[in-house]
Amino acid sequence: MRIFMIQKLNYLFTFTTLLCIYEANANETSMKRSKRSVVWNNHEEKFRSLFSNNSALCLIANNNNLLCYNLHSDPNKLPPNTQKIIGQYKTAAAGEKHFCAIGLHDSAIYCWGSNNEGQLGTGDQQNSFFPVKVYSFELFTNLAVSKNNSYALDSTGKIWGWGSNQFGQLGYANLELPSYYPSQISSDDDQYFAISAGNDYFCAIEHEGEDSFGKFGQIYCYGKNFTEQENEDYPEYNPLILKGMGANHYYAVSSAVNHTCAINKQRKIECWGENKFGQLGINPSVKNYSDVSVLVTHPTDSEFNNSQFKSIVTTANATCGTTDTNKTYCFGDNTFGQLGYKLGNEAIKEENGFRYSIQYLPKQLDKNSDVINKSYVSLAGNAKTLCGLTQQQELECWGFTEKNYFKEISLGDDFYCGLSLKGTRALCGSAKKSNDNHLTHPWNTTVQFPWVSKEEFIQVSAGEFAVCGITGENTSNTYCAFNKKTPLFENKFKFKKVNLQNSSLKIAVGDSHVCSIQKNSGQIYCSGNNAFGQLGIGSLRSSKYAVEFKPIVNPLKIQFKDLALSGRTTCGLSVTNEVYCFGSNEYGEIGSNLIASMSKTTLHKIKDLKLKTIVAGNKHFCGVTLDDTQNKNKLYCWGDNSFGQVGKQNIADPYQNNNIHLPHEVLNTQNVVSVTASEHTTCFLNKNNESYCFGKDLENVFEERSLAFLNHIPYQVQKNNSYTSISLGKKMACGILKTDKTINCWGMKN
Repeated sequence: MRIFMIQKLNYLFTFTTLLCIYEANANETSMKRSKRSVVWNNHEEKFRSLFSNNSALCLIANNNNLLCYNLHSDPNKLPPNTQKIIGQYKTAAAGEKHFCAIGLHDSAIYCWGSNNEGQLGTGDQQNSFFPVKVYSFELFTNLAVSKNNSYALDSTGKIWGWGSNQFGQLGYANLELPSYYPSQISSDDDQYFAISAGNDYFCAIEHEGEDSFGKFGQIYCYGKNFTEQENEDYPEYNPLILKGMGANHYYAVSSAVNHTCAINKQRKIECWGENKFGQLGINPSVKNYSDVSVLVTHPTDSEFNNSQFKSIVTTANATCGTTDTNKTYCFGDNTFGQLGYKLGNEAIKEENGFRYSIQYLPKQLDKNSDVINKSYVSLAGNAKTLCGLTQQQELECWGFTEKNYFKEISLGDDFYCGLSLKGTRALCGSAKKSNDNHLTHPWNTTVQFPWVSKEEFIQVSAGEFAVCGITGENTSNTYCAFNKKTPLFENKFKFKKVNLQNSSLKIAVGDSHVCSIQKNSGQIYCSGNNAFGQLGIGSLRSSKYAVEFKPIVNPLKIQFKDLALSGRTTCGLSVTNEVYCFGSNEYGEIGSNLIASMSKTTLHKIKDLKLKTIVAGNKHFCGVTLDDTQNKNKLYCWGDNSFGQVGKQNIADPYQNNNIHLPHEVLNTQNVVSVTASEHTTCFLNKNNESYCFGKDLENVFEERSLAFLNHIPYQVQKNNSYTSISLGKKMACGILKTDKTINCWGMKN
């Protein structure tokens, strides 16, 4: 059936305690993206089911507790507002502005939220911030909640409903009279086993048989219907056998705002109703609604066409089905990436100045994930977000969660981490294959929401195998998380305290070693691979990576304030701004032109060089000179120059010796504020917040530059954006925008 499109999305009521939800227009929120929030998914509990409306995501834990997370209105803090709902529950559902759940111990229904049409079933129109028992003596097994209604199935299979009857959705003739108590809709002779609700209507499946897969029967619907499906011999408030579906039998049904989908006896998906966003699996430019059921197929994907489905979920403008082989396919609105990676999406016409993007052909959810055949046991979504629980009971979400505000960003090989502007939480994720960067665009990614640390960090550093950070604690303030090959997302970013005797001032993570500056003494401690002396301990003995830290040999007790790690070398910046290096000098990394000195296991001072900051690529270093008085801070670099990343023109093949053993000034650099480096690339910001890069182009980080032989000359990138800081990874660059402190990334050619 085709349901009238509701353009105004009224958000959930306000919890007086923790969960604060606001009212906003979906298009306005989409355009402004002025607040940020993330799902606080480093919880201790495991969840078994979830449900969502346009403002909140709620989950039922294995211990039957119910938690709700605020999705979109967390302007001032991290973690986002969370509400633990009083009681224990079997299942639950969310309407536009109210919630209902079935009690674990009494099988009664409890509702809370807005009650303007009596949808809480308490006999009045009084809103409630907390669950209140619905006035009924029945034992309930299933429920469905919509805009201004609540519906339920009792233990005998009868349908009950309460709330608005404006469109006959409660099955009686007086359309102006809401029901403040549950009223029986179905007859005593009929038994139903499944129920689902959209705005001002619901659909249910009558129990007509059972086989090895489960119960089946015909679908009946009540309420609003603008696709002329109803039989003219029946008034609107009588149940409808959908004539466009004939006498087919179905195992499951799911209704959304404007459309409904079901699993038929052949275990295929059929849909009907609104198709403005391709949520029926057909091109909306051909047909924007259907008043008969449409068998969902794919013109080229035989695997989808041959699949048998075991579950179906509809969100506001999209549909997802899961097969027997645990593959989930989705189609419909993908404007915010809520159906996964947006490759192959089609743009549709703009409305209210906002352009939508759709995916009307079924596409496998999370196909680009590093975890093969990930299985989702429960899915729920809304107009902008889709969330799922894996078989490991791990929460994953796609889509719009508002941009996050940042004060710092660090890009490693597989780890991306940023520090939130407020709360200083580490927001981390892993980049795999062609996944978009979810720190920048959480609505455009195929992986989870950014993982949020419990700890409050003042600095983070991401490398190839770990991400480490330091907190504001007085002692033992260093933490590291390791890149474990595990499908459990929470285990990828589980920070553990590092066994350092004193608190750290700064930590840096390299490809195979980690170093820390101690806060009180200014001494450097390192751990990891030491094949080239990069630990600075006077020998080539390695230690356990990011676990066993050893002090460098420093007889003069030189104090340090900054450090940078290349692949095989370490450089530190002293409190007097002098540069000391140790480790490999194969490419001139320690700033020495003594070719015989291929490595140094102790401190080597670079002559006549004072810097205010220092960074490292894979085999080169760069730093900003200390020249504040003249406001002409310049950039100096040394080391591997195979691709011009040190700022000198190559005189031979890039893979021949183009090493720069002594620091030199990079031409056309002045008023440099900060610098960042990756494997073969260097970028910097000037005082005008402009970005320049030189060296090897990383997946189009240089954007439109075509003169590769001039790659040693700094080239302005991101000419339309101003940044307060930038960071380079292996495939992209990211920067914190000056305008709103959000992150923007570029590169990743795909």
